[in-house]
Amino acid sequence: MKRYFVAIAGLATLVVVGCGEHHAHEHGHHEQMNEEKHDGHAHSHECEVDEHAHSQAHADEIMMSGEQMEAASLRVETMKADHFSAVMKVSGRVCPQQGAELTVVAPSEGVVDFAGHTLTPGTTVERGKALAWLSGSKLRQGDAAQQAKLVFETARKDFERAQRLVADKIISVREYEQVALRYETAKTAVQGMELTERGTVVQSLMAGYVKQLLVGQGDYVGVGQPLLVVANTRRLQLEADVPVRYFKHLREVNGANFRMAYDDTLHRLADLNGCVVSYGKAVENGAAYVPLTLEFDNVGDVVPGGFAEVFLLMRQREGVLSVPLQAVMEEQGFHYVYQQVHDGAFKRRQVTMGQSDGERVEISEGLLEGDMVVTRGAYQVKMASVAKAVPGHSHHH
Repeated sequence: MKRYFVAIAGLATLVVVGCGEHHAHEHGHHEQMNEEKHDGHAHSHECEVDEHAHSQAHADEIMMSGEQMEAASLRVETMKADHFSAVMKVSGRVCPQQGAELTVVAPSEGVVDFAGHTLTPGTTVERGKALAWLSGSKLRQGDAAQQAKLVFETARKDFERAQRLVADKIISVREYEQVALRYETAKTAVQGMELTERGTVVQSLMAGYVKQLLVGQGDYVGVGQPLLVVANTRRLQLEADVPVRYFKHLREVNGANFRMAYDDTLHRLADLNGCVVSYGKAVENGAAYVPLTLEFDNVGDVVPGGFAEVFLLMRQREGVLSVPLQAVMEEQGFHYVYQQVHDGAFKRRQVTMGQSDGERVEISEGLLEGDMVVTRGAYQVKMASVAKAVPGHSHHH
């Protein structure tokens, strides 16, 4: 009987131990499953974070296909620190070179008859070629030029006869001198005067073009009256107005770029055989500007008298990053360029600009050496960014 109870107790102990182990095993199994589930959830969360970060990193990229870039003639330039001139931006005007203008005056009185009736501003003028005739044939007092010519011919013959008579002591020296004086006076009256059947010839002593007509066809003019202005524009002068506060920097100016008010073309004095002629050494009557004169060959499309935007070039500075002006976009007062981050992908980079020489502009902040920047086609990249921002438009990576 005693052995029976012992056997029962042992069996009960085994059952209790077995149940405990089974419970522990089940509990451990559930904990493992929970840990695996938690680990899986954490891994999934980390993937979502990485994917979100990756998405955010590419959200501001502007994508363009090869066809789009080719159509936009896209050009990219790698930023490199290089030399760049210090620039002084001023205003100015283009003028004819000193002595390059000639006012043609009437050699006699008469009625104006232009050559071919086609003389207009801009007409090419050849030296010594007839520009007009002055005729007095229809005037009541007659043609003064013809009369002056007759007086001269008479005075010349009298002078030649007087030379023979004074040599033979037939007339006195005093009489001879009076005849010589009348001859010289008559000669002066017709000097430079060329007479034809149409009248007195008007001609220019300088080749160039008609800058200004001061009389019209059929007008009556007197002796010495201005008829027209002839200009020679082979060489032109650029007169820049430099503020007095920059006077001490004038000696540093070694060249210039300029853009006429009526044209977007940038002209470089270095390409036009240009040079600095002179600059003012004093300021008169409290003026706010000092004149600086430069000279250059006329390329044919610069109109004398026109105003210009002038970029005076001075000493060279080293280690400057710069981009062409067309690479910079502006929006609400902020300036930016487009940087190529990889093939077909671009990002907008805000920049701070420094001095400009009219062609390129210094970038003082926003870019680093080695950055690849769009220098042509920036506007097309901007349009691509606008298309990306349109609702309903998406791009799949």
